[in-house]
Amino acid sequence: MDHTSVKIIECYTITGRGLLTEIQHSLDGLPPNTVLMDPNSKQAWVVKKRAFSGLLMMADSEIVFDCETEFEHLSFAFKTEAERDKAFNNELEKRRRNIYGYILAPTMDHANFKPEPGSTLLVHIES
Repeated sequence: MDHTSVKIIECYTITGRGLLTEIQHSLDGLPPNTVLMDPNSKQAWVVKKRAFSGLLMMADSEIVFDCETEFEHLSFAFKTEAERDKAFNNELEKRRRNIYGYILAPTMDHANFKPEPGSTLLVHIES
């Protein structure tokens, strides 16, 4: 069992999918079923899958970890090429800062909670 920590950057509820969460970490990915737990409140969430950036995937610039065997990609529409370029550069900067997207699911005990931006969560990866 490996215990380390990650930082929550943003978290959004996506109806029918789970919690789209931007997580900063320096691990070699977060595989499905990884448990993330708040050490203070003991609230926990489970990694369902990685959320890849469609913009980065099209440019072959997305960072992919071997252990992340469940994934989907998120694509957005832009009104102008300048807006798309700005979004692309923002995503690249996030990867430079080790920020990646994940879909999380709350555990049954904490179904109405989502991780708070800025919080540090402990990681439990099954060995």
